[in-house]
Amino acid sequence: MSADPLATLRKIAREGPIEIDDPQLLTDLPQKQVGFDVRRSDDRIFQGMNEYVFLSSLPKGKASGVVVESDFSPPEPEEIDMTLEGTYLKWIGRLAWLARLRFDLAFAASELAAFSKTPTERHLAVIITLIRMYAARPKKIVFVSVSDAELRIFIDSGFRGKTCSARSALIIQLADRSWNWRCWLNILDWATYREKRLVLSAPGGELLAIRAGLKRLPLLVRSLRILFRSLSVRMFTDSATSLGQTESGVSKKEQGLTGILKWCAQELGGMNVKLQHVSGEREQLADGLTK
Repeated sequence: MSADPLATLRKIAREGPIEIDDPQLLTDLPQKQVGFDVRRSDDRIFQGMNEYVFLSSLPKGKASGVVVESDFSPPEPEEIDMTLEGTYLKWIGRLAWLARLRFDLAFAASELAAFSKTPTERHLAVIITLIRMYAARPKKIVFVSVSDAELRIFIDSGFRGKTCSARSALIIQLADRSWNWRCWLNILDWATYREKRLVLSAPGGELLAIRAGLKRLPLLVRSLRILFRSLSVRMFTDSATSLGQTESGVSKKEQGLTGILKWCAQELGGMNVKLQHVSGEREQLADGLTK
């Protein structure tokens, strides 16, 4: 890595390709790169973990081989077996590692990691089942070139009224403006995690998710605007209420979030990010990371 990445990017934009130490050209054969296997075709780069996970080497998981919502319920006191703690940590670490390239596993890994201090046979079987599901049908992230670049940030939030808690999720994609909303190419980053701050409503949770998305953008936006002469940046939410609050700068239900609301409005304007509404599961790529 360069000591000053932004200076290096500016030099590339101004002068073209530069010489680097130990340059390598990806081939159509899988190359193991820092925990991933990477392969290049004529116009695409594929990133996966197929060379690391083999179904035949995995232990058995759930007898049904299917994961359901009840599998993520908290353990009962009589289920807890502390002799499993070391084994549980080992397997949840493996699942979290796979989630680095499989955002559809990110929510499950995050939820099951919460039970690391109260391990049970039930949750351990769920973890192994999820890893077996990945091994049976491995997927890859695909990267292609874009001509009319657009940075898309899909943000979503899951709100639990009983506990006043929220889970934020985001997916960041470098897209071409011509692509539809359900295109899964060029996924740069994703995250899902529980918010530490309590909220009183679903729009409040969505506002925290907007803040989480904006906090990840400054360096990424600056870098991409060096590489692309024209770059539009759009953030998508399926909460019409949160969109209205951000535009008006007023949170009627939760006055305690006014400071966060003003900060979000400031950052949206400062980075020239357009906040836009999308409809639910059909267009909201981050929806699956909150449930």
